[in-house]
Amino acid sequence: MWEAARHAIVGLAETVSWDSPADYDVVLETLDTLHAPLDPPLGECEWDVPKRALYDLAHESLTALAAFGIPAGALRVCRNLLDVAWATDPDHEGHRTPSSTGR
Repeated sequence: MWEAARHAIVGLAETVSWDSPADYDVVLETLDTLHAPLDPPLGECEWDVPKRALYDLAHESLTALAAFGIPAGALRVCRNLLDVAWATDPDHEGHRTPSSTGR
């Protein structure tokens, strides 16, 4: 579940420019703090799916992580950060395109 959430959030982060108000990197950094001591590389999302599917996968995976002993409050913070990033994403109903954002 953690990998699915992380992969979907990376995919969302790749769809926005560095100066976008949608800061999926904050969501990713927060999620990574819950999985210490591992410090995985950012990686890339190779999926060619609509952004909405990435958002839904990330949200559902964050919810499902509670079954693995991650504190519900911490997961709620991650979901809230994801929701804020999604709401401020100028193209949150759009589709993933090959990254031309420099990420």
